[in-house]
Amino acid sequence: MQILRDNLTVFVTNAAPHIALRQAIYIGTSQRLMLSPME
Repeated sequence: MQILRDNLTVFVTNAAPHIALRQAIYIGTSQRLMLSPME
């Protein structure tokens, strides 16, 4: 059970930057789409 918990911790730790990066890209893209009609 300890091994499973360690693997889960490693998985979450590795996945967290990807999730944050994806959210940052999504927010940046949606802001750019909102700004482009004004240009």
